[in-house]
Amino acid sequence: MSSSPSVSPLRVLLVDDDDASVYTYARLLRGAGLDVVACRSATEARAHAEREHFDVVVVDYWMPEMNGAQLLASVRATLGPRTPPFLLVTAMAAPIPAVQRARFAAVLEKPFSFSSLRRAIAMLTAGDELVRS
Repeated sequence: MSSSPSVSPLRVLLVDDDDASVYTYARLLRGAGLDVVACRSATEARAHAEREHFDVVVVDYWMPEMNGAQLLASVRATLGPRTPPFLLVTAMAAPIPAVQRARFAAVLEKPFSFSSLRRAIAMLTAGDELVRS
């Protein structure tokens, strides 16, 4: 009897200070079989990112403590090349300087469809499926 390879869900760090957004995105992503750690602050997310492995970070830009670009810079300073891709989700992309937008692996402007979010995560994790072997 052959054993099939172990399949584990992609790990997603979700960061947004809006409770409704965190709840909705986390529920949908978990429903799609992803392992989601949801954070409502950049400080909380930074702590998780520095001590746990994530395949992708989905982060809002406009947050009170530090914005998404500052979070990315902080995590990158600690993890270096081990930094997972950061997917920026924001309702107001226009006022974000282009140089800061360019630091992110991808940008989704709110409102977006769940299928758009799934496609972006699949693209950033280099897979057509939302699980990895």
